[in-house]
Amino acid sequence: MQAFVQSYNASGGVGGRRIEPVYAEMHSASNDYESQTQAACAAFTQDHHVAAVLSNVGYYSENLLTCLSKAGVPVVSGGWEAPDREDAGRFPLLITPVTLLGEARLAAVVDHLAAAGFLLARNRIGVVIEDCPVDQRVYRNGLAPAVQRAGLTVASTYQVRCFQSLQDVGNEASGLQDAVLQFRQSLVDRVMVVSQAAEANLVYLFSEGADGQRYFPGYALSSVTAPTVLALNAPADQLANMQGVGWLPDVDTADPAQAPPTTTGKQCLDRMRAAGIHPVTNADYTYVYGPCDTFTLYDSLLRATAGDATAASIMRALGNVGPRYVSASTVDGRTRISEGRVGAGAGRLFAFVRGRFEYTSAAFSL
Repeated sequence: MQAFVQSYNASGGVGGRRIEPVYAEMHSASNDYESQTQAACAAFTQDHHVAAVLSNVGYYSENLLTCLSKAGVPVVSGGWEAPDREDAGRFPLLITPVTLLGEARLAAVVDHLAAAGFLLARNRIGVVIEDCPVDQRVYRNGLAPAVQRAGLTVASTYQVRCFQSLQDVGNEASGLQDAVLQFRQSLVDRVMVVSQAAEANLVYLFSEGADGQRYFPGYALSSVTAPTVLALNAPADQLANMQGVGWLPDVDTADPAQAPPTTTGKQCLDRMRAAGIHPVTNADYTYVYGPCDTFTLYDSLLRATAGDATAASIMRALGNVGPRYVSASTVDGRTRISEGRVGAGAGRLFAFVRGRFEYTSAAFSL
């Protein structure tokens, strides 16, 4: 983020306005993430009265969004975490250009993997649900109806602790051992996870437990699992059974030919190289493209408003800028306006083949 601030200020700022940064950090080793979000909001809204928050933390906090919404502060997030429809209504100033609403994400996974033959009527689906309010709603209003529409069966569900600190990982690991046993006893042969930001952790922990119990279900995943990162850690016999729907090439596929930089991506890579930053791994590109989208989109919005940073002007501009915005992160750079929000516009199927995750289909609209 700091490299982008320096780069934009060196080239005239965002929308012609110099950035006066106020930084708030999330420390992953903390035993209380929500206290950090409260401190961040106080810094943004009480100490400094910022015009906007540009975020790329990979953590979904309704408390932080509530605080910023009350203060009328727009948030542009380049992370893959996103609200459900209820939170989208509560937090209209939250802009998530590179991902999907929670319900839409899970419905896309079900619909496209059913069409591909990975989810069939004979399959018995087990669903791990992170026990956060937003995830409960996404399951109830998104995944469960999608499964029913597709003629599929949820054979078992398991609720795991809501992730709010590093210490919760241990509790989740213990709970997921129980989930593995429960799913085995229920003859589950397909596993799905409902989590706005922790899908990757939960899939990894479940796969470790399943491998230890010699249980080998299939996994129906999304980009939120960070497949290429998962491939570095999860057991090989579990990876072999993983397929999904993705819209973020930098985390979906290990084949560079399937993830060429978009025009926006190239511009941001040039900025980073000028700053001495040279991404190599999939994770490196993620750390460039996420902030790239937050800065590039906000710059486009400010230019459309002639520098007017008020929340009302920014949101009006989004309706015009959003449909034309070319993302650094998404498949083919495609975005779309849906339900009044800008988000990822195209996806592809992925699977673990030839020892790595790759795309296995052409692009389709989301």
